This record gives sequence, structure tokens and C-alpha cells, in this order.
Amino acid sequence: MARSRVARMIYGPRIVFMALSGLILLPPASLAELPGAFWVVWVLAFWVWPHLAFWRSRVVADPTKSEYQHIHADAAMVGAGVAYVGFPLPVLFLFLAGTGMTHVSLRGVRGFFEALFYMVLGAGVGGWFNGYAVQLQSGLLTQALAFVALLVGVTMISATAYTMNRRQRRTKHQVEDKNRILEALHDMSILALRTEDVDDLLGQALDSMVALMPHYSFAIALSEPGRPGTLHHLQYRGFDAARVNHLTEALRRIESARLSRDKPLPLELPDADSVVVVTMGAHLTQLTGLLIISSSEPLTEEAWQKLELFEDQIASLIENRLLTARLTQMAETDPLTGVYNRACFHDVLSSAGEKRRGPAGMEYALVSVDVNGLKEINDHYGHEAGDRVILKAVELLREVTRTGDSLIRLGGDEFVVLCLDCDSSQAERVVERIRQAERGTVVAVSDAHGREEAIPVRLSLGYAASDRDSEEDMMRMADQRMYADKETYYETRQRYR
Repeated sequence: MARSRVARMIYGPRIVFMALSGLILLPPASLAELPGAFWVVWVLAFWVWPHLAFWRSRVVADPTKSEYQHIHADAAMVGAGVAYVGFPLPVLFLFLAGTGMTHVSLRGVRGFFEALFYMVLGAGVGGWFNGYAVQLQSGLLTQALAFVALLVGVTMISATAYTMNRRQRRTKHQVEDKNRILEALHDMSILALRTEDVDDLLGQALDSMVALMPHYSFAIALSEPGRPGTLHHLQYRGFDAARVNHLTEALRRIESARLSRDKPLPLELPDADSVVVVTMGAHLTQLTGLLIISSSEPLTEEAWQKLELFEDQIASLIENRLLTARLTQMAETDPLTGVYNRACFHDVLSSAGEKRRGPAGMEYALVSVDVNGLKEINDHYGHEAGDRVILKAVELLREVTRTGDSLIRLGGDEFVVLCLDCDSSQAERVVERIRQAERGTVVAVSDAHGREEAIPVRLSLGYAASDRDSEEDMMRMADQRMYADKETYYETRQRYR
């Protein structure tokens, strides 16, 4: 069916035009007392032919080409009919105008001359059968019918052509929208490779949505599975601060069982006529993706189709980014304490060295930390108690270090704190703060008999700073000073072997 578009466009107008043409030629044909064979041809040409032409276009290899052949045949048959009944000039002119306009609508100016050629050719054949008898005048009824045929035929052709052109424009618009969506998805895929920030990715997706559908407001929320109100990420476009607060509260009240990808869940927000939330794709497994759409009226089917193209791909990109971030975190962090592990220490140290050698000349310091007595604690109270001491030491170090400092577990009871924008005097004050926080810090444990004891957390500390020590020797110097501090500690008590 799709291949015979021109045939479908012409089918209705051809039936009407040919039927009216037959009726127009009926009065002069009756007066001329034509033979019976004429009436057989008359029925075939004006009543059967339109259907034969349509069905032929459906089965041939090139339906468009065959339909152009059919409209040439239309002109020839009308010309032959007019000539056969005596060439009534008003009817001939109106038929020429009608067939000419039909040809022009399909073939342009060239079509008019084609119509003229085939109509003259048909008239020559029709005139040959009646000896070229000419009857220039025609009755008023015949002229009126010819004018009606012309008007109806041209109107139907124009209406059909308008409908087909509108469909073509709509199809073109849909293709352009899909191309813009694909281009936006391509840009997001590139951004996903370049950025580790999920919020940047969500912002790019929302900007693309707003560009395609400027009359809507959008938000994307990533929440814990089963807990829509526990938001990890929220990005929005077209929502003001007040509506974002209302949106956050509404998301907290959502029951996860009511969320569905196929059925939008309406939300009630102040000053918003239509707000719905849907889940984003099956690709998201680590977090639940929620797409929120706000508009002054319900979403159209076209808008939903655009969003379906977007949200599935966005969900895949978000999942990949979350998975990459999780793998990176697992590779760089210590599973017990959550601080950086030894594997990323070199990168952190190299970054600090680059900042020092850069235009700002930012100094940095290393504080080497060792938890004293950990082996004794593990042997007497168990490794769980030892882990609790380690965690307490990390908590202590986090409290006294700055946000920009890096805490790294090198292994076992050994840690290092890298302090940016820190010289030797500042590093000494960091050590003093750790000492102050250390005093009175204990961990409650139970011995083998169930008796609770409070174990003090004691740390050995040593520091090195880039303004006083060479970068190549900083870690070694910090360790040496830490071991010296450890020896001082054990001088006051028996070393556990």
C-alpha cells in the first residue's frame, strides 16, 4: 500500500471526474444515435477504468510510473469521448482545463503539455470514428455538468494533494526531531566518556529535552531503589526554587509500588496544571531513575514518543557512569575504612607535586600515622576489636584534618595524611591537633570472659613538608620520624612481641 501513494491520491478524484465526464457526454451521445459498441466502451472507460487503474498500480513493480501512464490514458479517453460526440467546444475546454490541472498537480508545468498532447491524440482517434463531425455548440445542462466536473475534480485533487503534503511535512518534522534526538544522544555519549559527574550528564540530558520541547519543564531524580524520597541526584529545568522544594516533598511521599514506566503517576504541585513522574528504563539497577514532566496541559503522544527515545538511552548512560564510579571507588578506597587505599597513593602524591611545581607553588606535607599496639589488641581481643580501633583512629583523623586533605590507608595499621597548601610549621600544628584529639579516645571491647574494657587509641606520628624536605625523601623522612615517635612510645611500656 505504501508503494502506491500516488494511486491512492488519484483514486477518489478519478472515480468522480470520470463518472461526471460520462454523464456530461451522455446527452450529446443520445442525440447522435451512436451504435451499441459505443455504450460498452462508455461504461468501460468512465465507470470501470478508474478501478482497473487503481488495482494495476498496486501490483506493478513501479506504481508511480504506472499511475503517470494512467493519467495520460485519462486525458486520451476524455479527448476521444468529446471528439466522438462532435467536439462541443465548451465541454472540450472544460475537460482540457480539468485534465490539465490534474497533470500540473502531479507533474508541474510539463504535466499540462502532456495532458494537452494526450487529449489531442485521443480526440484524433475519436474524431476518426465519427468522420470528424463537428458540433461546436452544446446544451446548457451539458455545460453546467462539465463545469461541475471541473470544479469537483480540481477540488478533490487539491484536497488530496494538500493532505499528502501535510503528511509529508509531518513525517519530515518527525524525522528532523529524531535526528535532533540522535544528535543530542550522541553528544551525551561523548560527555559520558569525558566526565565523571553524574549531575553534568543529567544537566545535558535536560537541556536537550528542553530544546526539543520548550513548552515543558523537566526534572530527573536518582533515588535509592524502593525509596523514591531518598534522593542521590536531582537536576531540573524550568522549575523555580519553590517548586523544586514542593517537588522534593512530593517525591518523598511517593510509594515505590505505584511507580511504573508504562503508566505515569500524577503529582500535585502548586501552580502546575499537569505534573507526572515515570520510572526511567530497566537499564538502571543501582539507583531508581525518575523522570518528572510538568506542563500546562497533558503530554501529547508525539511528546511521549520523543521522551521514550531519550529516557532509555539516558538510563543506560547513567547506569554506565554509576557503575564506572563504583568500580573506581572500589579500586581506590579501602573496604574497611572507606578512605583511599595504597593503590591511589601515588596518584594523590603526584598531583600534589604538580601543584607545587605549578604557578601557585603550593607546598604540601605528609603525616605518617601508625596505630600502636594493634597486634596485641588482635591477639587478646580478636580482629573485630582491632577493626574497631582502626575505625576509631580513622574517625579521629578525619575530625582534625581539613576537607581538602587526603587520608590514605597504606595497609594494616599504617596511614598517611597528605595536606595540601601546608608547610612544615602548619604540618607541625596538624600533628599537635591529632595529639590533642588522641587524648581520652578509647574503644570499648570485651575480653574472652565477656568483661568490657576501654582500650585507648594511641598513634605514632611523623611528618615531612615540601618546604623543608626534598620531594623524593618526604615519605622516608615522615616514616623515620614516625618510627622515632613509636620508639618513644614503647619506652614507657613493654613492647608486645
